Amino acid sequence: MNYSIKEMSKLTNLPASTLRYYDKEGLLPSLKRNSNNARIFDDDDYVNLKIIECLKKSGLSIKDIKAFIAAAEQGDESLEKRLKIFRKRRKILKQELEELQEVLDVIEYKCWYYETACSAGTEENMKNMKLSDVPEKFRKKKFSLLTFSRVQELQSYPASLITFAQSLSRVLHRICFSCKFRLPCAELKCASLPTQLSKPRELRE
Repeated sequence: MNYSIKEMSKLTNLPASTLRYYDKEGLLPSLKRNSNNARIFDDDDYVNLKIIECLKKSGLSIKDIKAFIAAAEQGDESLEKRLKIFRKRRKILKQELEELQEVLDVIEYKCWYYETACSAGTEENMKNMKLSDVPEKFRKKKFSLLTFSRVQELQSYPASLITFAQSLSRVLHRICFSCKFRLPCAELKCASLPTQLSKPRELRE
């Protein structure tokens, strides 16, 4: 079935100017024109536009999308190349989703925190609440936001455990900064190691 640019714009929720831009950039190589030189879209163009938008939203540049379209025009000989592109986007998106989930977890925890504080009319009880009194689904997130001294205050952990974790952290920091390979601390998570070591057994499991 054929569609005018106005009809395709309505079907895809894309402005006609965007459709013209994609055509100009060579992203719609099979697009036809009628006797009046007006663009005529078909069902294949609709599918291609959906894929283009998917790749664009995944973070792929117009230049890279154009390279994908060119590869698709090569037929079966470019199947592996196209598969590689989508696998790479999948990996990146999964990483971004994990990071966003971490952000959402903090937001969810703080919503509960302030909702509870508002109900009580004070924030004081929330600041001094023990981990065991925090709903289980928020416990790990609260713990991740605590400093060593705060954990010791709220949980009464043995000072020897805290001291050991802090000492080990300092040793690993020195190794990290002196390493000739310059391994990034963020990757080794040296700074967060004491927090990990001081987690209660039930939170580690």
